[in-house]
Amino acid sequence: SPDGSGVYLLAVNRRANGRFSIDSFEVTNPATKPVLVSQGTIGSGLLTDPQDVAAAGAGNFYVSNNIAMPAFLRRLADWGAIPGSNILHFNGMMFRAAAEDVYGANGLLLTPDGNQLLAASTTTRSIKSFSREMMSGNLTEGSSLTLDAAPEKLSLDARGEVWAAGHDS
Repeated sequence: SPDGSGVYLLAVNRRANGRFSIDSFEVTNPATKPVLVSQGTIGSGLLTDPQDVAAAGAGNFYVSNNIAMPAFLRRLADWGAIPGSNILHFNGMMFRAAAEDVYGANGLLLTPDGNQLLAASTTTRSIKSFSREMMSGNLTEGSSLTLDAAPEKLSLDARGEVWAAGHDS
């Protein structure tokens, strides 16, 4: 949790009916005998193809999301010819688009101070930085770092360094 009082897991879930949700779990006894305890499920028609989740506080998170589109447009988005993703923000009550027209958004990582959201972009082979407005959850695209590989997932190590996992071609 952001205040360090507990351990929680947010997970993208594709249900048997094909709809998506974000499921929340508390991890009890994390040091000795971890157990996942369901905290709830959040769904929305805006979740068309969620890729990753970044917690921003209690009941507050971001989701990278592929936009629903016809197959020929999806192919163009997969090639990076058109944007095909957005980043949704859930404020505890509802989802809304916090960043539109994102190219290939996959992995998300919120910096420890909560001021920046990093998004792995597979189609542009980059990690994009978004400044985050804490109260509203609004995102403003900033700089990006181009990589030799196509990043898919992001994580932060104990030293505060960002690690990216992805594809070399």
